[in-house]
Amino acid sequence: WSPDSSQIAWTVSREDAGQEGHVTRLRNLATGKERDLYRGPGNCIFASRHPSLFCSEEAPDGSTTNIFSIAVGSGRIEQLGAVRGKRSLQMALPDDQAVYFRREETSELMRWDIGTGQEILVERPAGSSLNGSVIPSPDGGWLKRFLKGNIEIRPMAGGDWKPLIPLRGDGQSGFSPDGKWIFYHDKDPAGKDGLYRAATGGGAPERLGDFPTDDVRGVVRISPDGRRIIALTSVDIAKIADLAKIAPPEAWLLENFEPKQQAAK
Repeated sequence: WSPDSSQIAWTVSREDAGQEGHVTRLRNLATGKERDLYRGPGNCIFASRHPSLFCSEEAPDGSTTNIFSIAVGSGRIEQLGAVRGKRSLQMALPDDQAVYFRREETSELMRWDIGTGQEILVERPAGSSLNGSVIPSPDGGWLKRFLKGNIEIRPMAGGDWKPLIPLRGDGQSGFSPDGKWIFYHDKDPAGKDGLYRAATGGGAPERLGDFPTDDVRGVVRISPDGRRIIALTSVDIAKIADLAKIAPPEAWLLENFEPKQQAAK
């Protein structure tokens, strides 16, 4: 999501014949217009406060990862630095003074300070790259992981992990911008797919509305203004006998999910 919640950016493999790498594409949600902003062997994410992208680009031999920014309006590129090894960008910190990386060799979550170039270990995964990988909240207050059928959280400042929500699939969920809620896909007692939220501070989960698919793999991303959600969904290929019948991943835009406020007594 762009900081003003008007655009989304995503990175996909290039489909140009005979070429390798990725393309980062922007989509204006009001007009539906799309444009490519970056082509290369890396990935890009939106900054938290500024109209620009942070991008990472791995060296061909995997020895280093180059880090730079691209202004969305002008396309101007600014070199920011480099780190050793392969890194995948995850999220910018709220002040845009640092970014989170995933260390590809170990799936460790790292923080990289743009001004000093210092890299700090935030958390090691508790399982495979899928189960146990750690996700930070946009406000910088929490860490989240999916482990042994549960979404678990702990404060960024430290402390013990605690189970918050038992969940099927691969923990298809996402933080609210302020870090106070986790939105997720689950089924109600009648077996109907729904969008839920649970407070990071504890309490009973709340059903917000229907979910558009029963696919339980993917991610949920809430816009910075808290009004819309992009849900990326895909099927579990391990459960499909005929791989030729697998549908491609889908991107859904969810709106009007905010719960109604209780009337004042």
